[in-house]
Amino acid sequence: MIKENYDFGSLHGYKTKGTVKQYMETSSLTDLVEVLRSSKESNTRVVACGDGSNTLIRDYFNGLFIKWTKEDITPLKSDTQILLEVSSAVKKSDLIDYCIKNSFSGLEFWAGIPGLVGGGTAMNAGAYGLQGQDSIVGVEIVTPNGVVKKDNKELNWFYRQLELPQYSLIVSSTFCLKKGDKKQIKEKIDGYIKDRECKHPLDFPSCGSVFKNPHSKENPDKGAWWFINESGLSGLSIGGAKVSEKHTNFIINTGNATSSDIINLIQEVKNRVNEKFSVQLEEEIKIF
Repeated sequence: MIKENYDFGSLHGYKTKGTVKQYMETSSLTDLVEVLRSSKESNTRVVACGDGSNTLIRDYFNGLFIKWTKEDITPLKSDTQILLEVSSAVKKSDLIDYCIKNSFSGLEFWAGIPGLVGGGTAMNAGAYGLQGQDSIVGVEIVTPNGVVKKDNKELNWFYRQLELPQYSLIVSSTFCLKKGDKKQIKEKIDGYIKDRECKHPLDFPSCGSVFKNPHSKENPDKGAWWFINESGLSGLSIGGAKVSEKHTNFIINTGNATSSDIINLIQEVKNRVNEKFSVQLEEEIKIF
């Protein structure tokens, strides 16, 4: 069932009001194919929203947000590999717990990254030198013409992005993992989670890292946070939006931020970093 004028923004990410014209949750492939087909025919914009952990809506989105709700982790038979087919609606944290329980190694770097598996795949989410495409061997995609499966080499991977055709949604990802030592896997995961808790401002609503790490010839090893910090922007505020002093690639909602506050602060950060370093920061979060 499609909900009309749904305030998606207040429930997710920055917790700032942001209404979508239509919102739908489904676990039916048949329904999903049909709604994608009708949306394409009517030229309606469609967004696969997941849990919205990196999504900011300006004020009103004139289109359809779709959340796939099936939550399955299915081991696939293989004589030589450990393969897991994981539904897009599974939380990354639940997949990490499953890997610990079964002594599966290969996804430790996703520990502590919020959101769902589908979003992690679509964003090619990564940390500590690894990203989704290093473990994902295939995805199942729904299009207006039906369901298709593509393996890793057929997909267009980029830094923090998996390029997909318009009007298509990921409903599952298949991971290739390896058997490991449960204690070592858990220790590594606990270490990553602790590292994130120490570095990130998790007490305030946010969408995580705002900007992708830039490719700078003069400062090739510096992340976006460094450019923001060196531009003197730590603690900079517009309305209720603030550049976190704890991690300057986070913009946080201190309590009463609007979507406009956050967007204006993002633009100010981009302008100031570009003025000082001639580096054009690019958003990692999705703004609609």
